[in-house]
Amino acid sequence: MRPGIPLLIGLCAAGCDSDPKPTTTAPPSASPAASVAAAPSADPGPQVPASKREPATFAASDGVALAGDFYSAADKRAPAVVFIHRFRGDRTEFRDVADLLAKSVPRYHVLNFDLRGHGDSKTAKLAKGAKVKQPRRSYDWTTMKPKDMSLFTKDVKAAIEFALAASDGQSDRVVLLGSSLGAALAADVAGDDRRVSALGLISPGAAIEGFDLYKRFAEVRTLPTLLMGSKQDTVAADPLTSLQKMSPTAVVKLYDAKAHGAAELARNVTEFPTDVQAWCAKVFDEKPRPRLLENQTPRPKRPPAVAAQIPAAPSEAN
Repeated sequence: MRPGIPLLIGLCAAGCDSDPKPTTTAPPSASPAASVAAAPSADPGPQVPASKREPATFAASDGVALAGDFYSAADKRAPAVVFIHRFRGDRTEFRDVADLLAKSVPRYHVLNFDLRGHGDSKTAKLAKGAKVKQPRRSYDWTTMKPKDMSLFTKDVKAAIEFALAASDGQSDRVVLLGSSLGAALAADVAGDDRRVSALGLISPGAAIEGFDLYKRFAEVRTLPTLLMGSKQDTVAADPLTSLQKMSPTAVVKLYDAKAHGAAELARNVTEFPTDVQAWCAKVFDEKPRPRLLENQTPRPKRPPAVAAQIPAAPSEAN
């Protein structure tokens, strides 16, 4: 099977003392050493303009229209990042991180999209003349059944295809970053698509909406992996520990915060967006690696589904 791409963004907050206390200490006299230390740094050269956020609409293999934002890198050969939000959320979960990647160097193609039944994909329409016929059925996460959950993999695969095609076919690899259910979808699709070169799993659950995270991750554990979450997240804490044991070379970021998912981490952890950015820069040149057979890697026992334990994402909680 051939899946599709993913994409990423961030925000930084900085503070300063608005009323510094005066000092009575006389300033040191000027010296040659001091004047050297104060010399301006070397000119970093011209800045690369940020990639522009453009609206994107594309179809899953069953014709369902999906909406998102695409940021095209100037270098068509650059890899792509595809962001996959949580269940009951939307692409705003990753918008700040995607915007951050859009002005970062090295520069990715970035796709940040809404899964079916979420955000703008609830009402997205395909352009006239589309190669696939859009079905009459529309999706809304509030009415989706357990049997519908597997359809999300079609969306991720379509996202990969769109992102790579949008590079005029010159990009040949993709990095997937998923939050909560999106993390499980990333691992699941990466097992089928050999173009996935790295994985970012944020607040993963062991069996969210019935997806067996361990089974699929066992096949792709040799890929460069980012594991992120909160120490107080009862859904993701144990899976993060287990995944780290399965992939000892994974980069692990555990924050001292009570948060589940990328949106909550971004609100509560200042360094979250820049940590994602730094890891993406690190794996920019990574090439896809062979997958492993399931029986080559023991995996933790699969716990019962945990969907009921996870609160709705703030953007669609109501």
